[in-house]
Amino acid sequence: MNRKLSRLLHSVLALILALSWIASPSAAAVHAAPAQPNYTIISEDTTWSGNIYLYADVVVAEGATLTISPASTVGVLCSDAAPYPTGLDSNRIEIIVLGNLYADGATFYQSAATPACWYGIELWKGNNTIQNSNITGGVVGIHIIGGVAQVTNNYIEYLHGVNGADGAAPGAN
Repeated sequence: MNRKLSRLLHSVLALILALSWIASPSAAAVHAAPAQPNYTIISEDTTWSGNIYLYADVVVAEGATLTISPASTVGVLCSDAAPYPTGLDSNRIEIIVLGNLYADGATFYQSAATPACWYGIELWKGNNTIQNSNITGGVVGIHIIGGVAQVTNNYIEYLHGVNGADGAAPGAN
């Protein structure tokens, strides 16, 4: 009798853990590769922390703020199978900011050996702060198109230029 009860309790516990993982919004959206990548639109205030992996473009919509917690890493897994229609580069992954971005002490990097498979961070609108962060391996690093941008004390290195072939020397801004 105790053995049957023990099996039942283990099964219930496993089911609860599985359901809680599936219900977690960050479990599938950020850490697992989608079967068919699609660009992501962030339409409400969102905070990323820990290790984040991007498989396609990410768009921060107007009125939304993406906050990237200190010591978080954003790795770009190179394959832009689903580019955002108005991005600057349909062949590379982009973080497109139409709302607000706040990153302090974050690391953005290309996680594959393919040179320049991510474009970088595009600041189109909003109030944006990128400070004390590291940006490695993009085409442009940060492209300021509009809005308000405070970009200070960052280390930006190994950029590949507009054509993806140039190798810019490391430097601080």
